[in-house]
Amino acid sequence: MAWLYRAAHMARLVDAPKYSAQRLDRALGQLRDLLTAPEETRKVASILREAGVRFVVIENLPKTRIDGACIWLNKSTPVVAMSLRFDRIDWFWHTLIHELTHVRHRDSAVVDTEMDKSRSEEDRPEEEKRADASAVSFLVPQDQLTGFMMRVQPFYSKKKIRGFAARVGVHPGLVVGQLQFRRQVGYAHNREMLVKVREIVTSTALADGWGDVSPT
Repeated sequence: MAWLYRAAHMARLVDAPKYSAQRLDRALGQLRDLLTAPEETRKVASILREAGVRFVVIENLPKTRIDGACIWLNKSTPVVAMSLRFDRIDWFWHTLIHELTHVRHRDSAVVDTEMDKSRSEEDRPEEEKRADASAVSFLVPQDQLTGFMMRVQPFYSKKKIRGFAARVGVHPGLVVGQLQFRRQVGYAHNREMLVKVREIVTSTALADGWGDVSPT
């Protein structure tokens, strides 16, 4: 609750136009164009702000294991808050699109914790399954990923992963992340592709934590 209250408080400091689904759809198209390079994540905050979505980043509190949240300040003011608990490019993008799917469907306040474990649970609420499905397909076309897996498994070389990532227009780390989730490769596989993005994201987003404190 403390983390959520801080997110709502910080979000009120973000100056943004009124939210609309049409603006969010345009924003999602712009976000899709950023998936090739870690440096492009610096544009996320401004793109979401123009869509009327207030985006804030708050360090995870000890033992809470919060990944992100979708909350509403009122009926027309959505907030996406993220903790960047895992500082890796695939986790950033998956969590972001997951929360934006909650916004797009106007789901009530949602706090997502331990998403690395809960994604495999079959008894999750339907809105969580929908948000995950939306995120994975947004980041990597699933039919093309399945085709890639059928062609090359189990020999997922760096060259093949980079080639497939370039073909679908994403950073190789996004492909590695989804291969890990599908249990095609181990979690130690190509770790260098899972680059860090927290410092890039927080250079332009309203953030609190990691030794820095946002305005109160």
